[in-house]
Amino acid sequence: MRLVYIALGWIAGIMLAANNSASPPLIWAGLVVMASAALWLANPEQRMVMVALLAFMLGGLRLSLYPRTDDITRYVNTGGLTIEGVIIDEPDIRDDRVQFQVDVDSVTRAGQTLATNGLALVQAPRTAGVRYGDRIAATGILTMPGEFDTFSYADFLARSGVFTIMRNAAIEARSNQHGNALYASLLDLKSRAQDAIHRHLPDPQAALLSGILLGNERGISPEISEAFSAVGAAHIVAISGYNMAILNVSNG
Repeated sequence: MRLVYIALGWIAGIMLAANNSASPPLIWAGLVVMASAALWLANPEQRMVMVALLAFMLGGLRLSLYPRTDDITRYVNTGGLTIEGVIIDEPDIRDDRVQFQVDVDSVTRAGQTLATNGLALVQAPRTAGVRYGDRIAATGILTMPGEFDTFSYADFLARSGVFTIMRNAAIEARSNQHGNALYASLLDLKSRAQDAIHRHLPDPQAALLSGILLGNERGISPEISEAFSAVGAAHIVAISGYNMAILNVSNG
């Protein structure tokens, strides 16, 4: 029951901070200090209430510290421009495009290059040939993510700190190997594993195994995805330790 009170306090703090975006983190930090002092001085009968109150303040502080915009949003819908930065995630290769996050450090517009900061989701032709850690220049128009019926793409990307999109970007490679060496080697291992799977298995078995082992569900046909959903087994395709255990047992 204690965890329920803590969770409710945390959620309530986040909701209050979300509806009062003008509250600066400093105020929430002060409230956290006061709640901590109250918890320290509370008698045993009041301690659970004080713990929930502290969770409430911490939830509000957590959300107030989360960025809701960045400098690069100043250039949204200002016409054609070029952003430059480093790719910080694994490029997501789709049927018609490749998309990736860029940590932008400069923008060139009307012949003037200015320093900036922020993350942008860049969508480029599938043949762009980009990799994690590449430093690239992307030319296009920055826009805000949209909202579709009940789904807010803007809120979805904001969870990753992304507030702008550049669609149909023209890509120019600058240099490479600017990312984390360990993460880059893991992505290379994943790529080699996927190539090996497709060399030794036909589709749809290869696509299904790539989804279970590597979390790459792009190659799974819609018909197979619908079949898994129909029988309530769509979670099998998602990568997890449980799936690894099943595979080990079946191989044993």
